[in-house]
Amino acid sequence: MSTTINRTSDHIRAFALPFSVIWGATPFASEVNNLAYFRALTSFLGSEADDLSDRRKLMYAYLQNDFASDNQEDTINQLYNIIPTEESISRIMRNLCGLYTQSPNRKFEVPNPKIEEAYKTASVNNAFKIAHRTAKLCNTVLVMPTVRDGKIEIDILPPDLFRFATDPKDYRKITELWIPINSPDAAGNPRYTFKVWRADSYRTLDSEGRETGYEKNKYGIIPACVLQFNSSRTDFYGGGMWDLLSAVLDDNKLCFLANNDVVYTAFSVWIATNFGKENIKISPNRLLKVDKVTAGEGFEIAPSLQSISGNAAFMEIEQLRDVRYKKALRKMGLPESLISANPGLAPSGVAMQIDRQELMEIRSEDAEVFRKFENDFYPVFAKVINTDLGLGLPEICNIGIDYIEPQQYIEPAAEQASKQLQFDFGIIGAKDFVNYFVKNELITTDEEAINYLIKNRELLEKLNTNGKSTTNNSSQTAGGDNAKVSGGNQQDETANGEPNPTDIQVQKPV
Repeated sequence: MSTTINRTSDHIRAFALPFSVIWGATPFASEVNNLAYFRALTSFLGSEADDLSDRRKLMYAYLQNDFASDNQEDTINQLYNIIPTEESISRIMRNLCGLYTQSPNRKFEVPNPKIEEAYKTASVNNAFKIAHRTAKLCNTVLVMPTVRDGKIEIDILPPDLFRFATDPKDYRKITELWIPINSPDAAGNPRYTFKVWRADSYRTLDSEGRETGYEKNKYGIIPACVLQFNSSRTDFYGGGMWDLLSAVLDDNKLCFLANNDVVYTAFSVWIATNFGKENIKISPNRLLKVDKVTAGEGFEIAPSLQSISGNAAFMEIEQLRDVRYKKALRKMGLPESLISANPGLAPSGVAMQIDRQELMEIRSEDAEVFRKFENDFYPVFAKVINTDLGLGLPEICNIGIDYIEPQQYIEPAAEQASKQLQFDFGIIGAKDFVNYFVKNELITTDEEAINYLIKNRELLEKLNTNGKSTTNNSSQTAGGDNAKVSGGNQQDETANGEPNPTDIQVQKPV
C-alpha cells in the first residue's frame, strides 16, 4: 500500500479526478475536494446507475485502507464488480425527516386561491420532502422553482451539483450560481458546460470558462433558494452527516469480509505435494501444487494429496456487523424500535413516545428551520411563476405553517370514540370527521361532509322504518293463523260479550 493512499481521504481518491475535469478551468478548481466530499454523501442517497457506480468507487477506496490494490490479482481488484454497495441511508433519512410525510397546514397572509393551486401543481410538499432528506444529509441543498413546457417544477440540487461565488467581504452573500450541465457529444463522451446566474444576467460558459451565451436575467434575482441546517464557520456549505456515511461504509466492509468468508470456507482446497510435472486435475476446486518439499536431510517427502478447509467466521462477522451498525445509528438519535427487529408485539403509545423522544426533538428543530425556509422560498417561487406564467401571485406573502404531528398507536375503539368526542365538541369539522372513517376524495369541504352524513342517516332511518314495518306485518300474520287453528276450542268475544261473527265464520266443525 502506497504512502499516497494513506495520506489521501477516501472520497478524494474516489472522486477528485472527475471533478477536476469538470471544474478545473473554473474559479472553483480549489473546491474539488469539497465537491468530492458531497458526492460521497449523495452517492448513497440515489439509486441511478451513476450512483451505484460511484458507491462502488467509494467502497473500493475505503477498502484500500485494509487491502492491497497494487496488483491485478489482489482481492479487491479481482472482486471489484461485486464489492458490496448496500445502502440504508434512504430509510434512515425517511425516519429522521418526517415533516412532510403528511401535508402541513399553511395559512397565507394574503388569501389567494392561485397560491394554493400553484403549490399543488408544483407538488411543493413532495419537493420539500426530498429537500429535507437531502439537506439533512448534506447540510445544504439548492431549491429552484422553474417552468418547463408550461408546467411548474421544483429542482433539488445537492452541493456536488452546484457552486456559489460569494462576496469577498461576506462569504454568506451569494453573487453567482454555477450549475454544470453534461451534454454528451456524438460519441457519448461527456461534455460539460455551465449555466451561470447573477441577479442581473444569465450566461452560458464552455468547459474552459469561455462565454458562449449572454442575456439579461428576466427575474432580477438568482432564481433559487438555499435550505441549510447549520451555518459553517469556514465555507458556505458546511458539513453533513459524515458519521452516517462512515457507518454505512464500515457495514459494507464487514459485508465484504463475510461474503469472502463464505466463499473461501465453503469448499475445500486440494494441495498436491511433490507430484512434479504430472498433470493432475481435481474439479470444481482449484488444485494447489507444491513441489520439492523435503524433510530431514533434504530428501523429498513422498507425494501426497490433501484436502484442507478454512475455519468459517461468518456468524461472528455478521454479529459484529449488527452490533456496530446499531451503535452508530443510536448515536444519530434513531430509536431502538426502529433499529432492532420487532419481537412481534407492538409497543404501547406511551412506550413508543418515550422511545422516540429524541427523534421528536430533532423534528421540532427541523420544523423551525423549515418555517423560515418556506417564507424565504415563497418570494422566489412567486417571481418565477409570475414572470413565466403571469399568474399574478402576490410577491410578498408571509406563511404560517402547522406541521402535522405523527400519529401514535391507539386502540381503534378508543380512537374512534376520541374522534366522535372531538366532533361533538366542535374541535374537528365534519370533513375531518368523515374522512377519518371513509376515504372519499369527493368530500373536500365541511358542507359536502354534512350532506354525506344527512343522506346516510336518511337511508338508515328508511331502513329502520321498513324493518319495523316488516316485523309488525309478520307478527300480525302469525297471530291470525294461531286464532284460526285454536278457533275450535274457544271463541273471541266482542266488547259486549257476544261472539265475534268473523271468528265464528272461520271456526271448524267439531
